[in-house]
Amino acid sequence: MAEWQPPSLPSGLNGLLERDSQSWPSGITLRPALADALPYAVQRYRDGLEPHQPETFERAMLELAVVFPNNRAASTELQARMRAYSAALEDIPDDLVLKACRLAIRRCEHFPKPAELRKLIEDDLIERRRKLHRAMLAARLPRAPDINGDINRQAEVADLVAKTAAARKVGE
Repeated sequence: MAEWQPPSLPSGLNGLLERDSQSWPSGITLRPALADALPYAVQRYRDGLEPHQPETFERAMLELAVVFPNNRAASTELQARMRAYSAALEDIPDDLVLKACRLAIRRCEHFPKPAELRKLIEDDLIERRRKLHRAMLAARLPRAPDINGDINRQAEVADLVAKTAAARKVGE
């Protein structure tokens, strides 16, 4: 399972999503290229918040169990513990479950509680939620006129006017 990567976006959009929406200038409009990138950004941030899959969760928990063995626990108790942990961490994406377990292996002295695992990746989770929220807010911003399209249309109109004028001269 590959680690989730944030979307690759135009720098102007990255800059906007890095800032708190309260600090965005009033009357802001998005250039067409930025506005066009927003649906992709929203979807990628949503993907980065998809809850974990059972297989990934099981693999992460097995890594913890190897490092923090509990030889006294019965198989049914371990299965119950696995279900309880899965329920407690049900909203955590695959890559963050793995990250939390791997950080716990390095930082914890005992088998971590779900709250301890959550605390290890809390900042990552908050940042993903914040970026999704900002991308959704930015998607509601008005779109700036397509200046390049306007320039091309103006050139076409000027060309048509010139051809019309030339045709009139020939007809006179």
